[in-house]
Amino acid sequence: MLSELYTQNEMVIFFEWCSENIDTYEELDCSESIHCYVDNDDMIGGWAGDIQQYFLKDSDITKKLLSRCFQKRPSTPSAFYLNVM
Repeated sequence: MLSELYTQNEMVIFFEWCSENIDTYEELDCSESIHCYVDNDDMIGGWAGDIQQYFLKDSDITKKLLSRCFQKRPSTPSAFYLNVM
């Protein structure tokens, strides 16, 4: 399952990135949950209020956006320090 590959903090970063970078991104308040969509009808995940956790929908569009979101993230801490110095 796609949600098991990312931490809750990474999912927060992902949804914030989508909000800032994807024009068609929207969040719909569905009672105690929040569903996140792109292109008006492609759900990519959201917040599951009943279990108090973020989740990702296992779909090609979600995987594509995750790849774009995290492509610039360093793969190791040493790579981060090399880029900063």
